[in-house]
Amino acid sequence: MPDTITKLTYQTFQQSKIFFAVAHQQISTYLRNFIYPNLLLNTQPFSPEIIQKMYQRID
Repeated sequence: MPDTITKLTYQTFQQSKIFFAVAHQQISTYLRNFIYPNLLLNTQPFSPEIIQKMYQRID
């Protein structure tokens, strides 16, 4: 039973870190667009394979 609680606590903590990272990114993007509306960034999204690998490592 303690191992189950420990695993659940760890997974909850990891998922909350993802939530806060996404929220931080959204707020940063909003502020950047507000301050520099014409700024163009040269970025590329992660591939689905990389995202899948990230979720596997979290689990």
